[in-house]
Amino acid sequence: MAYLIGWIINSVVFGFITLYVAESKGYDGGFWWGFWLGIIGLLVVGFRPDNTEQHYSHTSSELPAWASSSSANLPSWTCVCGAKNSGSLDYCQACRRNKSESTVPKKICPHCGAGNKATNTLCFACDKPLDENHPTPQQTPTAVSSEETSSDYITTLEKLGKLREQGILTEEEFQQKKSEILAKM
Repeated sequence: MAYLIGWIINSVVFGFITLYVAESKGYDGGFWWGFWLGIIGLLVVGFRPDNTEQHYSHTSSELPAWASSSSANLPSWTCVCGAKNSGSLDYCQACRRNKSESTVPKKICPHCGAGNKATNTLCFACDKPLDENHPTPQQTPTAVSSEETSSDYITTLEKLGKLREQGILTEEEFQQKKSEILAKM
């Protein structure tokens, strides 16, 4: 019994120490590292890179020799998920994306407003062209006989009707698709 009480007191003390060290380095949490792992948890939290703004506001002459490299003076960066990270980190603390993935140029879709990579030609969300000058594959005319297209349109309408009956499509969505298909016939 005395051993159990001693272990709980020791765990709580190490938990609060690691919590203090983690928060002073700009991280949330850290109590459980010290509570469950004791001195090892304290070492894990203690050796994490500093994630506070004030750490990087020093000039290089104020830093010790081991920290005066060019990476110590890097400004913080914001990930695409919105988390702010210190300049010395190569990954986001919140979502674990690489720093290089976070700086990919983006292009906003003019149709639905979704963010796409600048290299995309079609929007990943609505499948419409990001550049109005490039037609989508569906917009390019194809030479198909009218019998093939009308039978394809009829089967498409039947499938849409089944989807409406199952409740997957609303009446408005069904009518919109139906009018699009009938306009093509």
